Amino acid sequence: MALLAASVVAALGDRTVAKAQLTILCSIPSGAQREDLHLDSLHERYGHAIRCELSTPAVAARRCGSWVSPAVPSLVLLRAGAIVGLAVGRLSRREVELLVERAMDGGPDRR
Repeated sequence: MALLAASVVAALGDRTVAKAQLTILCSIPSGAQREDLHLDSLHERYGHAIRCELSTPAVAARRCGSWVSPAVPSLVLLRAGAIVGLAVGRLSRREVELLVERAMDGGPDRR
């Protein structure tokens, strides 16, 4: 997991600024691919307004106070600590973008 986190940080660089409006908590269970979450696409499109954080399912569940799948990739979208969007499983890039857009416009949205 540490190697995966390091590769995402390297790919995203310093574009994850502290003033991000939306935090996307990316839960990637063992065996899943980060490409399943479309992180590169999200940062290309919304890098100015989002902050992506990688975690294990257990850490994500504790952090957001909600169930997070231990078996499939999940995205938990947080604003000021509140869940404003949730995606469980593999979604298309467009479905993930729509989820982020709805969350940025005020959410909540669950898929």
